[in-house]
Amino acid sequence: MVSLPEHYRWSSVHANLRLMDDPLATPHPSFLAQDIDPQRHTHAYRTWLREGVGDDELENIRAHLQQERTLGDTKFQAMVEKALGRPVKLRNRGRPQSRDSQLGGAAA
Repeated sequence: MVSLPEHYRWSSVHANLRLMDDPLATPHPSFLAQDIDPQRHTHAYRTWLREGVGDDELENIRAHLQQERTLGDTKFQAMVEKALGRPVKLRNRGRPQSRDSQLGGAAA
């Protein structure tokens, strides 16, 4: 989409990096907990943005998107599964094995 988060017009990154005031943007508690000093937590946030996403995390994101599954911690997944009434965990590719194949073949 864009090369830097700051280039995306509709992002809250502008408020979080203190590039502009945005009365609609509410800083997330984990963002504020990084440091009590606004300059330092803004620096920590900018550093975090520049680090990007690791290969394993990117693969996990893509797998969840492909299967239209919820990505998040166990508590969040349980909440979404209950609210939507649909599974959230990733499934193995292909058809599930039949009961007979799981038991070693059909009985004679």
